[in-house]
Amino acid sequence: MLRKIKFDIHPLYSLVMLLGMTLCIVLGVWQYQKSLRYVEPPQAPSIIKGHFLNEHTFLLDNKSVNGKVGYAVITPFQTYDRIFLVNRGFVAYKSRNVVPEIPPVLGHQTIVGTKSFYELPVLLNQSLQDPIKERVQFIDTKSLSKKLNSDIRPETFDQQYGAGVLTSFPKTEPYINEHRHLGYAIQWWILAIIAVVIWSISSVKRELIEC
Repeated sequence: MLRKIKFDIHPLYSLVMLLGMTLCIVLGVWQYQKSLRYVEPPQAPSIIKGHFLNEHTFLLDNKSVNGKVGYAVITPFQTYDRIFLVNRGFVAYKSRNVVPEIPPVLGHQTIVGTKSFYELPVLLNQSLQDPIKERVQFIDTKSLSKKLNSDIRPETFDQQYGAGVLTSFPKTEPYINEHRHLGYAIQWWILAIIAVVIWSISSVKRELIEC
């Protein structure tokens, strides 16, 4: 009696595993690309002059500072030739059903801060509408550009000084951020390898052959 090994591939099961492996690889690459951003040297603060478009202020959800939950307050800022999305800082809330009062900033202002590229989170459904119109789950520059009828800078301006600045978000060391995202990337790739091993083992069939 001899044992013959062959692969018995089930289409539906293989498709599910393939999608899972692809997702793990893509998420790993995404985290790796995020880690590379922290390798760059820190930039010096910039100064921009103009006025806030207070009526278009919105609240970026799922933020926390010192154990308090709340929002990042984002207000468009019009300079002489462009619009920046200024992250004014953190504001806490007591109830998600009540919008925190954000004081407007009037008149011509000079503000200081640093520019950073917003990282779009992985969302399964980006079309969901929040019952509170000022609250958003991610920054959609395309929709804002149409709403304001003007191009918006792709980077956000993290305000540090000047009128309208709120509670600052705590800063983490670039070294920590770099290796944290790199660790996430490795975890996703390990999951992809595990999926390949599981798929391979489950597809192996052994048969007895009479001599």
